[in-house]
Amino acid sequence: MGLPTVSVVIPAFNEESAVADVVNEYREALSEMGGEFEIIVVDDGSTDGTRTAATNAGADVIGPPSNMGYGHSLRRGIRAARHEWVLITDADDTYPATTAARLVEIAEHYDMVVAARTGRHFHGPPTRRLARWLLILLASFVTGRHIPDVNSGLRIFRRDAVLRYFDILSTGFSFSTGLTLAMISDGLGVHFISSEYRAREGKSK
Repeated sequence: MGLPTVSVVIPAFNEESAVADVVNEYREALSEMGGEFEIIVVDDGSTDGTRTAATNAGADVIGPPSNMGYGHSLRRGIRAARHEWVLITDADDTYPATTAARLVEIAEHYDMVVAARTGRHFHGPPTRRLARWLLILLASFVTGRHIPDVNSGLRIFRRDAVLRYFDILSTGFSFSTGLTLAMISDGLGVHFISSEYRAREGKSK
């Protein structure tokens, strides 16, 4: 079985300091695999040099002139994607491209594969750790399945499978959470692999 064709969608808002490195790292990792891919950066109305940095790095850059939200950016990127599979990641350099390559390698065995984050940069201070634990507990209760990371920003899925959920998914930060819950609740094949989560570049949004 050959590698799937992949559209990488990267939502970005004021990520000038990291977006070019992310584009270059992902291009290198996917090029080494030999499959067909494209990289789309959705610039969500950035007021810094994000659009220029992403363009100079060779990404296809799209996006609105004003800030519309994380989920809105993902919707734009997914709709613009030309390939069967869509891989989403963040523009802040937190998700290694080596993990993305692992997702691509096993994608065709599932409907969605999610990188479950690990490490001190993910867990953060006690208050954040408690909030994440409660979210995971609630999500696992609702779906009847243990979910190690309900809102990871690195995942790969079939484009057509996700388009049907657009009417119920948030245009904000809970897009990923809603997608995880919807696909598992509908009995689709959702698989998790553990992944390093690095310290982010730039300011958290």
